[in-house]
Amino acid sequence: MSRKLKLKMVFKEKSIQEFSSGSCLLTISVGQDYHENERFISTVELANENFKSCKILVVDTLQRYTMSLDSEMMSDDFYVHSLKEGDSWLLRNKKYYSELNCLAEVVRWDFWLKHTQYQYFHNLVKTELEQDETYKALFDKTINFYLDRYRLRVRNPMMFNRDRAYKICFSYVHEECAAYCLWPETGCDFELYPVRRNAAMIETYKRFILDDAKKIYPIDIQFRKDGSAKPQKFDFLEEDFLVE
Repeated sequence: MSRKLKLKMVFKEKSIQEFSSGSCLLTISVGQDYHENERFISTVELANENFKSCKILVVDTLQRYTMSLDSEMMSDDFYVHSLKEGDSWLLRNKKYYSELNCLAEVVRWDFWLKHTQYQYFHNLVKTELEQDETYKALFDKTINFYLDRYRLRVRNPMMFNRDRAYKICFSYVHEECAAYCLWPETGCDFELYPVRRNAAMIETYKRFILDDAKKIYPIDIQFRKDGSAKPQKFDFLEEDFLVE
């Protein structure tokens, strides 16, 4: 690439300097500003400069939960919209991710939901939550931290149903953590994501992934000279539901 970027993606963990012989999983949360335009270009450049190969995971249909938070509809009612968001991201950003030197594969969220071992890990996480209060408390911490910020952005905060939103977020994080346990099967050595993983995912990693012989190591990365990220935005959702 020969672009002059105002932003530069860098590793937070300065002790890790050499990745050239490793492969990375680049996870994309559709709707997030840091996976678009100059920020995404910077991420692609970082991967090109530091890894021998890269796989992209498009986290699209998981967002059906997020889409239903400020709605009376069920999360699964937003499945098609979340899938369209993934389609749109892939089309919109193909010109950028096609510049990855060693793009091995693009995987979408449904791959994990259809995986033969997904239900096993979903049940494993469920059992751990029921039996370990510390693990459950970290789920609660993750969800409440998110909802405290989310409530500030809803159209009508006084009508926002916090109990309902908690249950939706719980399903989101449960599904996310169950799928996370399968990521070592990508064969990637490292996972790249622009923000630190939430407390529930960090603990899930410690409990169910860390001792795996094929474990995938999460790498924190950040943007230099960048302001805070914008709220998550879904174009298809706005078109179909938010137009007055």
